[in-house]
Parts: sequence; C-alpha cells; structure tokens
Amino acid sequence: SGGALSISQLTSRLPQTFCVECYLGALATGALAGRNSDERRIIGNALTKAPLKSVLRSRDSKTKGSKQLWSETTVLRSPFVARVESSEIRAVIASIITWYMKAKNVLIPNRKVYVYHHSEDAIKRLEGSGYNAKQVSCLSREFRGQHVKNESLCGATVDEVQKVEGLHFCTSWYLPVLPP
Repeated sequence: SGGALSISQLTSRLPQTFCVECYLGALATGALAGRNSDERRIIGNALTKAPLKSVLRSRDSKTKGSKQLWSETTVLRSPFVARVESSEIRAVIASIITWYMKAKNVLIPNRKVYVYHHSEDAIKRLEGSGYNAKQVSCLSREFRGQHVKNESLCGATVDEVQKVEGLHFCTSWYLPVLPP
C-alpha cells in the first residue's frame, strides 16, 4: 500500500479553479487501494461535488456510488481512471475524450484539454498531442528537500492550476524561494 490517503489542497479546493467550468477527468498512477475502496470514494466525491461541472454525481444510479466511478485502463466506464502508467497517459486521455463523446455527446477538442500531473515524464509524453499540460506539486517537492528531476510529491495547489497553453514543467515556471 502507498500509505494513508492525503488529499491535496488542489483536490479539496478544486471548485476555486477554472476547472469548475470543465468536464473533469482524473488519472491515478496507483490503484487507489483497489475497487470499492474508501480512497476511491473520497476522491470520487471530491471530483463530483457541486459546483463542479461533472457529468457524474456520486449517487448516479448508473455508476452505483463514487467507489465505482473509477475505471481501469483497459475498460473505461467513466472519465476517472486508476492504474495509469506514464507510458499510457496519452492513450488514456484520448479514451476519456472518446468516453465523453460516446456517453454524454460532448465533443472536447485536444486544444481544450488541460492536464495537471506530478511527473515530468508524463508531461513530456504529451508533446505533439495538442493537449495543454503542466507539472504540478512543485512546491511540495522543493520544500520537503526531496527534489527529484522527474517526479514531485503529492500536494498540488490551487495556484498551480492555471489555464495556460502548451507544456510546462516545474523547472520552466517555478523558481523556489529558499529560506535564509
């Protein structure tokens, strides 16, 4: 197990970002403690509560509760996907866009997709896709003294979620202010 679930500032305050106007998708690199877990329920509830513009609500009868909102990479039954490897991110995002078109008749052009991910490798894999992507959790990584080039720790903030075009990495937009 990856330890106790820690909800980032971003997850708890998502309605305070421009994402309130978006059709949301979520990619989790881990299993989120497996099917029907409390972790999936907690995160699912955060991603589907009002005023977020979600096409899924945690009590949607078709999804049988927020624990079951989550898909696996092989079979998408929602825009929330667990067990996504960096190498799969581009294909999974395309699958989420297709899911919205088939399930909800919503067309989302690639240029209107905004991805926020902690991994530099995952962001690099979106090059040439037309998606907009930004590496997040930069502050949590820097201030914990655990700077690793390709990965940052959990802890994305509301300030990191900006509607910017192109691909952006921690090293290209964030200069840490270190204590004296």
